[in-house]
Amino acid sequence: MATDTIIGGRMLSDLVADRLSIGLYGPSNSGKSTNAASFGGGDWGKVLFFNVESGPAEGAGGATPLKYLTGIHPRIKQTDVLVIDVRDWADMMNQFRWLGREYRKLIADGYRVLVIDGGTELCRMLEVALCSLDPSKLKGNVDDRGKEDSAKKNHKRELVPDVLGVGGRALEWDDYAMIHDRFKHAVDISKQLPFLTVWTFLEGQGYDESKTKVEIGVGPDATGRKLPARIPAWFDCFFHCEQNEAGAFRWLTSNNPRVNGGANGPYFAKNRFGKTLREHEMADGAVLLKKLNVRPPLQPVSNPPPPAAEGAKA
Repeated sequence: MATDTIIGGRMLSDLVADRLSIGLYGPSNSGKSTNAASFGGGDWGKVLFFNVESGPAEGAGGATPLKYLTGIHPRIKQTDVLVIDVRDWADMMNQFRWLGREYRKLIADGYRVLVIDGGTELCRMLEVALCSLDPSKLKGNVDDRGKEDSAKKNHKRELVPDVLGVGGRALEWDDYAMIHDRFKHAVDISKQLPFLTVWTFLEGQGYDESKTKVEIGVGPDATGRKLPARIPAWFDCFFHCEQNEAGAFRWLTSNNPRVNGGANGPYFAKNRFGKTLREHEMADGAVLLKKLNVRPPLQPVSNPPPPAAEGAKA
């Protein structure tokens, strides 16, 4: 699925900023799912919507808000959105393999936007996958000094299993590094695919990237402390989802809570677009892309005027 690296270099003038990676985070009911899909529709292409917060069988689950897009983003029709359900980490792996096999056909069918909704739940699925391992089949359950802390925690889980009767095991320190690596790889793979990529997250406590014990404000909710601190750096822009006094959805596009407490409160937000954007922008992906001079990928290219006939007056 990875693309070939060009050895050597490319002129900056030859690079295009059309295939962006976008992170959206905020509290529940802040328009994350609805407005993540707004980067598609019409000439902006169809949307592949990874429904990580899936609900009951045949139900819409986390994709429910998309059923009511007409009044918010009327250009996006329900037939423009392919919902891909993800119920556990095994589903995520299988769906990404499917995407790696089928992306050329999907591009030919008009799909241009990939939404992963949402990253916070995907972290939880990684935790569940690790905690569901059979501890009796794991090596090194007792450390070199004979301490059995992990064994004691695992015994508690056997005594109080989950609703399906599975005891599983407790997370250990090295599990957090594994969750970090697996999650980072998922983000990397999504960005290598030929789509505009959007990830959503719930909001949680943000930490300094270099000193992860230092709280800096509010950022994406993810497992551990290193992961929430580093996630924003992996995207071209990372916006906080908000509503104004009139109830309209908007995005906070830039804010550093470490500078004088943050001009816009404790919420971290960033973008790589210089002064092109205001601090708050309307939560509409197509409007944002137009402001960044991104051309709709399915918009027909107008034919240039025919050359003037020889001897014709200018």
